[in-house]
Amino acid sequence: MVEKLFYVEIGQGSPLICLHGYALDHTIWLMVAEVLKKNVRLILPDLRGHGKSPAPEGKYSMRTMAEDVLQTMDSLKLERAYIAGHSMGGYIALALAELHQDRLSGLALVASHAFADLPEKKKARLEDIEKVKDSSPAEVLSGMAGKLSRNPEVAEYCKKLISQTSKNGAMGVLAGMAERSDSIEVMESLKIPVMVVAGTEDQFIPRETSKEMAKRVKGMQLIEIMNAGHMPMMEYPEETAKALLNLFK
Repeated sequence: MVEKLFYVEIGQGSPLICLHGYALDHTIWLMVAEVLKKNVRLILPDLRGHGKSPAPEGKYSMRTMAEDVLQTMDSLKLERAYIAGHSMGGYIALALAELHQDRLSGLALVASHAFADLPEKKKARLEDIEKVKDSSPAEVLSGMAGKLSRNPEVAEYCKKLISQTSKNGAMGVLAGMAERSDSIEVMESLKIPVMVVAGTEDQFIPRETSKEMAKRVKGMQLIEIMNAGHMPMMEYPEETAKALLNLFK
């Protein structure tokens, strides 16, 4: 069942939908929105299970979450939009591209990638589901914020967001991410502008992963944000905003 997502709109111009990562919410994009709002219409949703959006029980497949985003586009009467997905948001953006490339004007993965989980990562996600059942997302994900960014203020803000994640949301997304398929062929097939924005100090996604995508995907732009970790939109918002503007050229 499609969920009606909470979202905020900022700015005027070509529409850009920005999808946040796991256990976070739309507010991670606010600093980028401040930079872009004079030229870009930003739509910032809370994905299902996060922020002010519904958190139903069950598995949240990337396809299902993409359909939520599509419903938001329909409610805004957007025939097409650019989309930027951070981390998990990138997986959802790719699912949306696979379902409805005709609705996308361009695609940016920000601190994200197109590959399926390795077996050990999938196993860890499934184990975390069981841990969340017995405790809370805040307890299970307690070490996550420090890995998201070495910037103390950014890490502390992310820690606060993580602590607010619901059990249903945490478990639903973990199950969905664990089962997602490899999407590199989806990226290779796209006929729209495609970009990867990567932090050189990202502790979750090695630089080699981003470079592998650049080798595989013809015409893909790879823009590295020096010294950024997994949260470039908060650590270096002006540089990230400038990178995203390349989608519109």
